[in-house]
Amino acid sequence: MALELLTEEERQRILKTLEKDTEFRLAIAGLLGLREILEELRKLREDFNRFVVEQEKRWEENNRRWEEVYKRFEHIETTLAIHTKNLEQLTKAIGELKSFVGSIGRRWGRDLEKMILELYRDIVKGFGIDIERIEKVYFRDYDGKYLQRGARIELDIYMSNSIVYLIEVKSLVEEEDIEWFNKKCEIFAKEKNISNYKKLVIAINITKEALERAKELGIETIYGSVIE
Repeated sequence: MALELLTEEERQRILKTLEKDTEFRLAIAGLLGLREILEELRKLREDFNRFVVEQEKRWEENNRRWEEVYKRFEHIETTLAIHTKNLEQLTKAIGELKSFVGSIGRRWGRDLEKMILELYRDIVKGFGIDIERIEKVYFRDYDGKYLQRGARIELDIYMSNSIVYLIEVKSLVEEEDIEWFNKKCEIFAKEKNISNYKKLVIAINITKEALERAKELGIETIYGSVIE
């Protein structure tokens, strides 16, 4: 009850009681302290409510941001799937193109060899070789005995009753071509038990170094011009 609602007599009585009665005075003090505590609790509750509201707003904002992130990821996944599909199609197309080009290259290589042999038909005939009887032979090193495991070597061969020619036909022959041809001949001769054979390189152009190396290795040559 507020003091302004009390009579003068009641106020005086309360004041005297507070002055003389310690227990009453403590009780009043306790009530006043409780009021302050309740006021603090009210403030805390209000602060807590504001905190909850702010947190809810933050959660809503975070949820909105996460939704945006998820949407971006979904877009990225969709784009990546499209790119992956396109890449697969491109890889397939490149593979088909490589196969096509390789096929053309092999046919062109065979046609070029035939053209070179035809160009030097008379000279080759002077070696006792009939170009119509030159054949392709292959050897695959499955065990990696001489080369990398599974490597394949290819040679042209001419066989008659008296002689065997191992032949290489190229438009341009360089020194490393001579080295590789010689190695192929050694491997093939060993694997096929061929002892009496000759090595012949037929080229339109040959480098000076290749020609000198061919002489050192006992390789006969037919060529159009020497490149210095």
